[in-house]
Amino acid sequence: MLNKYNFINRISASLGGIIGGLYLYTLFPDYFRHPVASAFLYALFFFMICLFAGRVKRSVWNMLDKKWLYILESILVLGLLAYSFAIGFFNYWNSAGIILLGYIIIYTSRTIRENIVKFIFFLLSPVFYYGMFFQNSYFTETVFAVSFLLLMDRIYTRGSIDHYFILSAIVLAFLVFINPFLVILFFTFSAYCFRQELKKGGLFFLIAMVSFYFMKSLLKNQVLVLSLPHLHISIWIIILLILIFVSAVYSGWISRNVYEIFFSSSLIILITIIIYAVSIKPPFMPLLNIITPLLSTIFPLLIFAVRDYDTEEYLGKILDD
Repeated sequence: MLNKYNFINRISASLGGIIGGLYLYTLFPDYFRHPVASAFLYALFFFMICLFAGRVKRSVWNMLDKKWLYILESILVLGLLAYSFAIGFFNYWNSAGIILLGYIIIYTSRTIRENIVKFIFFLLSPVFYYGMFFQNSYFTETVFAVSFLLLMDRIYTRGSIDHYFILSAIVLAFLVFINPFLVILFFTFSAYCFRQELKKGGLFFLIAMVSFYFMKSLLKNQVLVLSLPHLHISIWIIILLILIFVSAVYSGWISRNVYEIFFSSSLIILITIIIYAVSIKPPFMPLLNIITPLLSTIFPLLIFAVRDYDTEEYLGKILDD
């Protein structure tokens, strides 16, 4: 899975390790006094574990009994949430996201090897432990967005406009309302889904925009949303936003499947978060404190970008197992 051809898996594991290292510094600043060093060391540790699990042959992992493996993984996820509830740190929204994430990993993994690598992302990352104990973690919105896009990718019927079509636009608008960074995922997936039906895509955007307007008008003070410091708009910011939009649409247009959408969206959102944080111009440590919680938005996308492919489609080769 993490050989030289699978650059998506390698980049996803590397970024997942770096984000986890930054979260270690946020959770335990007394033990990890140097954020850059801690992020690098944890990223190296995390990547090596993923590399080991991903390079083990499928036949070895297939010796595991699927049913009991999935039962054990379910017990682990529910046990973590039960522990957080027992010690008095229980957040219903983030806990629902963690449960949903665990079961999506189980049901969407192509092989046991892929399942194990994804659960390594899950169990060894401080991102989700941070989400269980604190309110300001934003991975849950992305988990719901990923699950909904996976469902939409399966039930979407070309050429028809039905209640699924309208409901999809409304739900995606609600997720963008909660976390504005998800608008990049929305644009990328829409470009992928409607690249052969531009008129239908325009109608989808219109429904989503109208829904977003009413949600912002009616639910602004009723729903907890991602609150960000105001951005100072300049000509350079406008140019960068246009480039980000074009990049999102283009990456969706050329993507072969929804999992490549998750990967390209995670990179564009990462760049957007960095640009946003730098534009506020805080000192280094406040800048790091702004960026780190926002990075949990892309972590679920990195998990689902990891796939256990049999072939390298660009080269037409069967990959070594």
